[in-house]
Amino acid sequence: MDRKQRGKLVTSYLEENIMEMCKPFDIEKNLIGAWIRAFHFGLPVIILFTFQFGNRYMIAFCVLFLIFMIILFILCNGCVLSRLETRLCGDDINPTDIFLKVANREINHLNRMWFTLYILVVYLLVCALIYYNRF
Repeated sequence: MDRKQRGKLVTSYLEENIMEMCKPFDIEKNLIGAWIRAFHFGLPVIILFTFQFGNRYMIAFCVLFLIFMIILFILCNGCVLSRLETRLCGDDINPTDIFLKVANREINHLNRMWFTLYILVVYLLVCALIYYNRF
């Protein structure tokens, strides 16, 4: 199974299970997608905040979470949360789009992946610097 197929399979699995959990509450697909998008867009800030003010155990949890998400990103040929948002919301908005616009680059899957990797490297360096300065 190639990475693209794996990504679609993981996304389908998550979508089915999330929709099944929300079925008793009669929540629309696009509303669930909006909540996932809000979580996705805010998560980097929350993790940075945790690195800055959290204890070692909270930071260790964030490191494990980041490692898990990076592995998932590599194995699934992109961000599973972005795919899930696209399916549930019915649009194609991504956190890297603003950076692509500012850099005057075309918004497509390949550019999004590369910019995500660039941002990730800078983000991990900032997290490491915060950790180094605190401990």
